[in-house]
Amino acid sequence: IGLLRRALGDEAIPELLTTIRQSTERERETSLLFREGQAAEALARKREDGTALLVPGGYREAVAQVAALWQARRAARAHDPAFSLTVSAPTNADAREIAAAIREHRRAAGELGADAVVVKATDQMGAQFDLPLAVGDRVRLFARTNAAYADKSRGIIGNNGSVLEVRGIGAGGITLRNAQGREGLVKWDTLRDQESGRIRLSYGDVLSIDATQGLTSSEHIEAMPAGTQAVNAYKAYTQASRHRERSWLVTSDGAERREIAGRRPLGDPRPIREADVWDNMARNLARAPEKASALDFLEQARDLRRGAVQSLQAGLQPAEQRQAEGKDRFTLREALQQRRDAERVAEMTGHIDAAVQEQGRLHQRLSQAVQAIRETIRETVKGAAPLLRQAAEVLRERQALNAVRAQLLDHRMGEWRQGQRQNPAAETEQAAWTRFSHEIRSMPKADLQRAAAEWRREQEAKQERAAQRQRSSPGMSR
Repeated sequence: IGLLRRALGDEAIPELLTTIRQSTERERETSLLFREGQAAEALARKREDGTALLVPGGYREAVAQVAALWQARRAARAHDPAFSLTVSAPTNADAREIAAAIREHRRAAGELGADAVVVKATDQMGAQFDLPLAVGDRVRLFARTNAAYADKSRGIIGNNGSVLEVRGIGAGGITLRNAQGREGLVKWDTLRDQESGRIRLSYGDVLSIDATQGLTSSEHIEAMPAGTQAVNAYKAYTQASRHRERSWLVTSDGAERREIAGRRPLGDPRPIREADVWDNMARNLARAPEKASALDFLEQARDLRRGAVQSLQAGLQPAEQRQAEGKDRFTLREALQQRRDAERVAEMTGHIDAAVQEQGRLHQRLSQAVQAIRETIRETVKGAAPLLRQAAEVLRERQALNAVRAQLLDHRMGEWRQGQRQNPAAETEQAAWTRFSHEIRSMPKADLQRAAAEWRREQEAKQERAAQRQRSSPGMSR
């Protein structure tokens, strides 16, 4: 098309400006918005209509949601025999996963029998997978395929991309029915890939986006279980224009968020909001990559050459003008020397400013440190005063108790010596001193104080009696 436009002009090239497949004006406008790359506006309209679904979770959750939506839409339109529903996905792998989930809904509805065989299958891209098959399955062909019919004739039953229904499975082949209602037996060898030996079949309930071009249905589900990253504006328009009445867009919220996080710098703390997810989808679905032709490369080379010539001329013009005026052709050396001198002066000035600022910061830090030390010492002394007073009290109390113990020990030893004079015993004075010392040290503080008080009272009583005897003696009266 690009070559024709160059050769014939824009007016001679037909363009698709409208679409008539959609039955309502709003649906036509929405699909054309995707075609024109205005994905943000198209998504906003679909969100208003409730046909854009952002599924929480990842790939599996999105696949399950697509299959559930498929079942719900079929059930809602079961009364309409003209209703048709199709599903597309970005890749064949996505199509197989969704089709496998749809099979379970069909089996629960009684439309599908038990799996009769599991074939080693492949697709047109060479992907290899196991494909369980049952009567009632819908399968997709990857090549023009011959079949043997009941009337003994042979002929084409389908082409690449055709979807047929499985009517029987046997050792020699598989019986298929095409959209025209004709049934035929296709041998396994007819479906076998010549290189890998695998059967070239896949499920047909879901097709890749590329395989749906030319498809028309009442409603269409645009499934993107791995996110919109693999879908550009061209594929988005293909998906958004397969329907007559309504299209549904289903994607994975988790996949979109992973793509956003992958584009952000590592450690970016910004939360990913729902608005960011819709913006990311619009960005992907609006991409319109262009393939360069050989003429494009030639034009780029010509533009580069022309630009280089013009740049060279513009660069030499000032030198030639100076030479014509009798001046030096170039002023580069002088300008560079002046720039270097200016840079040196600026560098020295910067060093001086930095040194002055550093000295100011050091003086400020020293002043702050001295003030902090003073405050620390003041607080330490203030906090230690009660402890010192308490320690002094404890010391005085301990000295007083030691004095009491010494007095009590002297009193006990005095009593012991007096007892020895009256009734000598085998215990030595050293043993008695040791025993009394141990008893006094073991006495509780309260008992020790009471014993000391009793001893003092006894001493005071003795002194009082001695004083009375002295006052009453004859020598004292004369």
